[in-house]
Amino acid sequence: MQNNLCVDGQQIKLKINSLVCDAPAKAFICGVKHHTGYFGCSKCTEEGDYIERRVVFPELNKPLRTDDSFKNRTQEEYHRESTLVERLGIGMVSQVPLDYMHLVCLGVTKRLIKLWFKGNIQIKLKPDKIKIIESRISSIKEFIPCEFARKPRNISEIDFWKATEFRLFILYTGIVVLKDALPERYYKHMLCLTTSIRILCSVHHKHMLNYSEKLLQHFVKKFGEIYGEEWLSYNVHSLIHLPNDVRNLGTLDSFSSFKFESYLYKLKQKIKHSGKPLHQIANRLHEMNDFKHEGPLKLDYPCVYKGKDYITLKFENFSCSKTKANSCICLQNGKIAIIQNITSISNKITIELISFNTMHSFFDEPCNSEHLQIFLVDKNSFTHPFNVNPEDVKYKCLQLPYPEPESKDYMVVIPLLHCN
Repeated sequence: MQNNLCVDGQQIKLKINSLVCDAPAKAFICGVKHHTGYFGCSKCTEEGDYIERRVVFPELNKPLRTDDSFKNRTQEEYHRESTLVERLGIGMVSQVPLDYMHLVCLGVTKRLIKLWFKGNIQIKLKPDKIKIIESRISSIKEFIPCEFARKPRNISEIDFWKATEFRLFILYTGIVVLKDALPERYYKHMLCLTTSIRILCSVHHKHMLNYSEKLLQHFVKKFGEIYGEEWLSYNVHSLIHLPNDVRNLGTLDSFSSFKFESYLYKLKQKIKHSGKPLHQIANRLHEMNDFKHEGPLKLDYPCVYKGKDYITLKFENFSCSKTKANSCICLQNGKIAIIQNITSISNKITIELISFNTMHSFFDEPCNSEHLQIFLVDKNSFTHPFNVNPEDVKYKCLQLPYPEPESKDYMVVIPLLHCN
């Protein structure tokens, strides 16, 4: 990495931002203890305890690892061997972050759902509550925007859920479908995780980073009290270290595995038969590189796509239309509005809207939901229609029906994070 890369006579300087991988891969490439063993935490020096045939990490305030402590082998028990990665000159702690796709989505969120629906009798929900939640999940499918590749599946299929489905649940749908169906103690505890992760995923909530850190510490502490210390696994414990990685590298999506997993799927699609899969991928990539083109197609956003029944307005990171799932937006003035129509005449785009007259907070613990721009709105109380330009649109929102039957006139509005 110290020498520049020469391509067609041009010197290119390379710099590694971070190494993104799950816990087993991190143990392999860094030559350290595995996450299931003693001294397995990659961010602090906690040894761990052995409870119910597993190693857990109940401590919250152990000394943190640093790049220097890793280099100097300050805690010998943590290290297994030297690896070539250390020769790259990167921070073996600061530049090898925790991956929230595996840690939060496939780890903690999946564990919580399994405890609620498949846990022991002291924790597991009653059948009538499970039926209510699954009914709510089925009813919100038509409200899921086009930015989400998958619609929600029933809890009975949780073993087949993908990481994006767990992300959708913990950041968006979970707070709605679980309300008043999950015991209040469990629900408020889950809200701590949702609130914290939404803060860490958002570029607009950097000022709440310290609050998120304290909230995650509270979440981990209460996790052991509510579900038992035997569930304070590496994934749960590591939540307290996520804010430091965000301080160093940016929002969670800046260093998550989501985009890499998506590209791996594209590579997998290039394999047409079982013989010599690596050869097939290499040949297809070589063919793509040989394809001559003048460069990527550049679009001037926002732009419109005229479909058979309606116009779709495409921004750089999201799309809007008058359909139920894709019509909710937030304007630059903070108003939540619903798209009624989109017109494009002589390259001038006009959006016809109605906005909600009343906006209330959806929850007030652990903080007021308005701090996260999550609102409860009356869907029967609108302004008169008015027109705006695309420049007046701030971001897109997900709108979900309020779960209480007696409150069927209300909707919960949640801003989209990963496409804003």
